[in-house]
Order: sequence, then structure tokens, then C-alpha cells
Amino acid sequence: MLELSSDAVQAVIESAIEAGLRQRAPAFRDELGEQFREVERRRLAPILAAWLEEERKRAAFAVVALEEKRECEIAGLRVNITRDRVDQLVDGRRVVLDYKTGEIKRNLWEGDRPDDPQLPLYAVAEQEAAVAGVAFAQLKVGQIGFRGVQSHNGLLPGTKCSADWQKTSWPAKPRSIPRLVT
Repeated sequence: MLELSSDAVQAVIESAIEAGLRQRAPAFRDELGEQFREVERRRLAPILAAWLEEERKRAAFAVVALEEKRECEIAGLRVNITRDRVDQLVDGRRVVLDYKTGEIKRNLWEGDRPDDPQLPLYAVAEQEAAVAGVAFAQLKVGQIGFRGVQSHNGLLPGTKCSADWQKTSWPAKPRSIPRLVT
């Protein structure tokens, strides 16, 4: 995407929105349905454009998994998970992302019983490479960006490096989870 002109990026956005609307809303074929589709087109285009601008700020990466289902075992418990996205950095480490369209609370990962443990769980389940960061990819108007932790600054724009990261190896200590930094 980095090499595409702004017109080409806009064309990719419009094509993706149209494909998504065709896939998700086949029942909306009447006049009201077409009005709904137009409202969605107008709503989604600026969100996706803002998201792609956030992605452009990142260091080089390749998307290696989308909507990946897998089974993992944590402390003897077998769990089925679906990771929204896994990126691989040039050095082989991975960044695990989970898309959110709403509010993200600050203390989701803290305490003995975290409110939303899915990203730390996804990091623990990563077996192919070392995890360099985990984050929610927030796609909410006015709050587009990454919310999470990273091993060092520069991986995820706007997300600070967690001081806890160096002390914690998620695969080795699944109960030890860094704080969500936003």
C-alpha cells in the first residue's frame, strides 16, 4: 500500500467496501437496502482511509494470518480461539492484532481475572515466532489507532513500550500479563 497513489488507495478502499457489502448484506437488494448500502459506504470510507494512514506509520511487516482459528492449551485447558490478524516483522517476530469498533477500557488485562484476556491468550498461543507486540486495532471514528503493548517503540504508532515487556515472556509465563498501555 505504501507505493500506491492516494487515488489508487481510494479505489482499493471503495472496492473493499463494495466486496464487504456484497458479502455481508445480500438481503438488502431493494431500494431501502441500497440506501443502507450507501450510508455504509459513506461511513466506512473515512474510517478505512484513517486506518490505512495509521498502518503506513508502522515499520515494515507482512500480514501472515487473518481470522485464524486454532486450538491451544493453557494450564491444561484446551481453548478454541480466532485471532483477527497476525503480522510478521522483518526480523521474524510477530504482532497480534484484534479489531475493535467500540470503546476500549484501560484495565482490560489487569488483575487475577482480566475482563478481556483474549489478546494475552493469543500471544501465549503464538508458537511460530516470538511476539513483539499485541494490540487492539481500534476502528472508531475519532479514536483510530493501536491500543496495546509492544517490545520496543516504533512497532505500533501511538502505543508506548511497556516497561513490563522485558520482564515478561508470555509463552514461558502465561499468568504474567503486561498492562495495557494506551
